[in-house]
Amino acid sequence: MASRFRGALADAETRWRWLALALVGCVLVASSVALFVGEDGQGRPVARPYADAPYYYAWAPTLFLDHDVDFTNQYRETKNWYRFGVTPTRKPANVFGAGPGILSAPAFLPAHAAAVVSGEREDGFSRVELVATMWLSVLLSVTALVFPYRIAARRLGARGAGLAAALLVFAAGPVVYYAVRQPGYAHPFATFFAAWFVDAWDASFDRRRTSSTAANAKQRPQVASCGRASTASPNAAPSSIHVRAVRRRSNEASHASTNHAAKKVANGCA
Repeated sequence: MASRFRGALADAETRWRWLALALVGCVLVASSVALFVGEDGQGRPVARPYADAPYYYAWAPTLFLDHDVDFTNQYRETKNWYRFGVTPTRKPANVFGAGPGILSAPAFLPAHAAAVVSGEREDGFSRVELVATMWLSVLLSVTALVFPYRIAARRLGARGAGLAAALLVFAAGPVVYYAVRQPGYAHPFATFFAAWFVDAWDASFDRRRTSSTAANAKQRPQVASCGRASTASPNAAPSSIHVRAVRRRSNEASHASTNHAAKKVANGCA
């Protein structure tokens, strides 16, 4: 085992991969600590939904626990910060998308089970449920760093520069803010799935295009736009994939026809 490990580290690409994972892991730990112990300007813990976040979060308990889209009991807890009225069906309105609430299921549901087992409140607003769901913003934002690193390594051969650029963008822009200072928004979901889509789309140019390639590529931006409605249209990039695939098939058919005709001419001359 030790010799196999040393042999793997002898490869430069493997070393860079381990280095990238180690750095991303360190950033994840540091960001998690910042979330868990952080406080806002009023001394409140940041690992709770504020402003827009309660409206995104409310989708999780109403769908997974109440099995409806009636936010009456959720707004009693969140106080309906923006004072939304009612819908034509006389239910409390919520203009924020359901995507983040649905995609938070891997964090929310186990946390809810833990809350029930430990005897905490069971309405979806226990401490463990709130912290776990808010931490998902950290996880998605930090792991999104892997994708620009992969693109830079693949297209530019610049593993070090790509990793540094990803870390700087994370630290210098809104990504880290919505991860550890204002968690629970749609931004981390859009960041992760948009980065994943761009990486997968770029990688698809290095292998043979098929109908499944386009179908898989189309699913990722739809998930990203589910997370945040302002994400760019999911049809633009997959449409170009379809166009390129059609052109490639046309070129292959043209070459095949030309070769067939050339063979017939050669046979006739012989």
